[in-house]
Amino acid sequence: MAAVPWTPAQKRHFLDQHFVYSPVTYRTVPQVTVEQQIGDVARAIAWLRSNAGNIGADPDRIVLVGHSSGAHLAAMIASDPQWLAVAKVPFDTIRAVVLIDGAAFDVPTMMSGSPGTSMPYYGPAFGADPARRLSLSPIAHLDPPNAPAWLFLQDARRLEGYAQAEALAAPLRKGGAVTEIVPVPDSNHMQLNNN
Repeated sequence: MAAVPWTPAQKRHFLDQHFVYSPVTYRTVPQVTVEQQIGDVARAIAWLRSNAGNIGADPDRIVLVGHSSGAHLAAMIASDPQWLAVAKVPFDTIRAVVLIDGAAFDVPTMMSGSPGTSMPYYGPAFGADPARRLSLSPIAHLDPPNAPAWLFLQDARRLEGYAQAEALAAPLRKGGAVTEIVPVPDSNHMQLNNN
């Protein structure tokens, strides 16, 4: 589902704060694998860095923002340096990550907790191989380097999403990253993204 387009006032807010922003799209499962999706995002970051001068951006100060599956992809980029290395992007250009109502930070745990509910959504993406599921979990890539700052915006009613966020945030904090989890009341998964 596509996000609601930003209003001119919303765009102006970020520009007034000296943020240059760019939406990044990626191909979707089942046409491609999750690994290819992460590669799409890494290549988009490389393209943005190489064109930063044309849009008035600092190529060495990037904040990743992702919602839902985009939150998973952003967390993978910010925790596993291999993806940016392939795209020839220095890892330390990622300064912060904002994850909006993500839940696939520990894929094996998430899928085993409620297989009847999660399999229709996550089965086609992550498959049945336990090693692959783990390798596509940001929680499995917490050895440094990691992005230095993480903000999790979670639907307060989705307890499994909050638990996944805390499972990722706790070891990141121990490793020196700044993390904050904000449970957002009176919202839902799509409304969080649109707001």
